[in-house]
Amino acid sequence: MKRKSIFINGINTWFLDNEKEGKSLICLHGHFGTASNFSFMNSIFIERVLIPDLTGHD
Repeated sequence: MKRKSIFINGINTWFLDNEKEGKSLICLHGHFGTASNFSFMNSIFIERVLIPDLTGHD
């Protein structure tokens, strides 16, 4: 799986590109996701948007 970092509405996010399941947005890098943010992201990522990872990651 490939990892790509992108900016959505000024929020640094990244997703894994899984060839079998499509793009999965999995991290908001410490930003708490609001309903409006998730609604906006869901309108861009037709696939799935997971809850933000607020615990940090490698």
